[in-house]
Amino acid sequence: MQQYQKGVKEGTGQKPAVNMECENLDDVCYAVRQLDVLLMKFPNDDLLLSRKAEILRSIESPLQIGGATIVPVREAIACYAKILENADKKNVIIDKSNREFAHAERALENLLDLLVNSKQKQQILTLAHSWPHLVFAAPIEDIVCNTLLARANEFMETEPKEAEFYFDWLLEIKPNDKNAACSKIQAVAKYNVLRAFELCDKYLLERGSESWPWLAKSKLLQSIGRHEEGLQYLKDAHVRAKSQEERSALLNKIIDCAAAISKPQLALELATDEVTKAKIYYGMGHYKEAIRLAQRAAHVNPALAHCILGAANYELGDYKAASVAFQKLTEIAPENASTWYWHGQATLRANPADIKNLQSALHCLERAQKLGREIPPDEISNIAARIETLNRRRWLR
Repeated sequence: MQQYQKGVKEGTGQKPAVNMECENLDDVCYAVRQLDVLLMKFPNDDLLLSRKAEILRSIESPLQIGGATIVPVREAIACYAKILENADKKNVIIDKSNREFAHAERALENLLDLLVNSKQKQQILTLAHSWPHLVFAAPIEDIVCNTLLARANEFMETEPKEAEFYFDWLLEIKPNDKNAACSKIQAVAKYNVLRAFELCDKYLLERGSESWPWLAKSKLLQSIGRHEEGLQYLKDAHVRAKSQEERSALLNKIIDCAAAISKPQLALELATDEVTKAKIYYGMGHYKEAIRLAQRAAHVNPALAHCILGAANYELGDYKAASVAFQKLTEIAPENASTWYWHGQATLRANPADIKNLQSALHCLERAQKLGREIPPDEISNIAARIETLNRRRWLR
């Protein structure tokens, strides 16, 4: 830094541009001129390039510097790109404590921000495939795509057409990104449902052997109330699922869709395991059958099985059995607020006159509240008051 300051002072006798605060356009022009002088001596210096970019990136109007007109944002983009190019040439070690790596990482972040804000599509696409050996938290291509995805999600609800632009750019970089394709369909559906259907049909023609285009069309059909057609597309998606995890997730969607149109029998025909069948029977209100199947499946999927056992016994009024099931569930998922809440409710109803039951119920509800469950204040205070009353009666005996 002293070397830079000395170089500027010898040339101008004024304050060094590296550290100066720019309060107006005259300061900006002066600082950029002096930084250009330094960059002639040290053309690859990341600190100088970064400082020049920082000064210029927020200036919107063109500047007259040394008889030439410059576009500030374009110059800032060039500076950040130069920093990344330098890092690539030097094979910068990926280490947060490495000064050059830190400069390169900030440069990439700022460069992406400028390119996205100014909608420099071609430069964004070029950046995604530049410097493939320069890896930060992820490869540059992934960082660019994540930035575009984040920006698209920002506009998804308020300006879906804007979101569509960013999904389009992302798909140009990664044409096989099914999540981006699905999200694009959702964005288009918010302002033009007919076009969203056309997109679905296009993807079905191009990639119909995969499950996701069928799932995307199912969601679209269900969103406009065509549940039976949506259910058929869900079944088509289920047939094309590649992994067991994907098949299970789609089966759950089929169950939900079938329940929405009062066709649980169809879901039962597709269910391949007892805990899924137990869930379907619970949704149908056949609580005893749900309990029977959940008990048999408890060793396979203990969390879901005990959830069904607790809920079904609660519906049947067997609060003691429900409390036992929910207690087991709190051991499986101790950070789940709803589990503690229903454990408390079942325990409270199992024996509302027993002081130990009341104390246990109070503990469960307080735990649920601490984990984020909203509970009316009087619900907890009433239990505390009943405990106090029972305590007084016990001492009076």
